[in-house]
Amino acid sequence: MHAYSEHRKVEVYNDYYERRPEKPPGVKNALDGISADSREAFAPGVVTGFAKLDKAVRLSPGRLVVLGARPGTGKTTLATQIAVQVLQKSNQARVLYCSVEMDAAEIGLKALSCLSGYNCIEPFENRDEEKIEHVYTQMTAHMHTLSRLEVLYGTSLQPILDAVEYMRHDKEFPLVLLIVDFITSIIPEGDFGTRSEAVGSVSRALKKLAKINKIPVLCCAQLNRGIASAKAPSMRDLRDSGEIEQDADSVMLLHRPKEEVGAMAGKVEIVIDKNRFGTMDSITLWPELDRHRFKEG
Repeated sequence: MHAYSEHRKVEVYNDYYERRPEKPPGVKNALDGISADSREAFAPGVVTGFAKLDKAVRLSPGRLVVLGARPGTGKTTLATQIAVQVLQKSNQARVLYCSVEMDAAEIGLKALSCLSGYNCIEPFENRDEEKIEHVYTQMTAHMHTLSRLEVLYGTSLQPILDAVEYMRHDKEFPLVLLIVDFITSIIPEGDFGTRSEAVGSVSRALKKLAKINKIPVLCCAQLNRGIASAKAPSMRDLRDSGEIEQDADSVMLLHRPKEEVGAMAGKVEIVIDKNRFGTMDSITLWPELDRHRFKEG
């Protein structure tokens, strides 16, 4: 075995110190290095107006939250109500609601019904002129809130990204929440082999958008029709889920138990099936169908 010369020992020593792995950062150093941007992810976020929901799930800047439900369970009604109640908590905030099924007038009437406690859709369906006048009165009374609810109607992803980019520069009425209703029908640019891959691309884009713009994103999603309606849903039931489960910080699933009777009939449960920064829980809501809103049980 050859003995190293002093010169060779120095070369080996220097080479080791040049290539040696860095010391892993300690917890204290990591916590000391948390930036202001990172702290925002743990902030309370926007207030939905549902006390138990706010305690369980944070709509904090940078977070992607999914609200899944079967058709007709009330996810659009709940999403619209959350938008309205967020706006009621702040006189300066704005919410962007992106819908693939309802235009600005339809979302506006649902929002107005929630705000006023008056069914503002039925008079137009029945062409009741007297009641329509009452709707216009309610519209005037709640104009400040309604004027800060922006609605984008369509299925393409790019207009959503463009709208957020435009609104982010408004300092007087800042965008505090983006709602996408619903994510599984949004079409991204490019070609994808499967629908699941396309939905995964949308999910990643919205997660990135939330991070860059420091806003929470609430996405509605359909559940597969094949699952038994009496069974409580799970994340696996999300239609074309792809990477939604991985990208989402929280997944909430609306469920209407059909076996309930009597005083409990008609209730809707929010089943929290994933919650990266909170607890797994179940929250009971009671629908007020005429007013297009829910109340917390």
